[in-house]
Amino acid sequence: MPDKKKAQEQKQRQGAFLLENTGFMTVFFLLIVRKENSTIISKARAARLLFSKVDSGAAHFF
Repeated sequence: MPDKKKAQEQKQRQGAFLLENTGFMTVFFLLIVRKENSTIISKARAARLLFSKVDSGAAHFF
């Protein structure tokens, strides 16, 4: 029983870390967009970069 509770707590911690990390990436993404707001193409490139990084980061948790 204690092991099950420990595993659940660990999952919650990982989820919180992932959420925190994604929040950081969102802020980072918004800064990129603001910096490179010259064209829509650069925004799309920034979005692609962001989501490739988030996907690779999320892969560690699943």
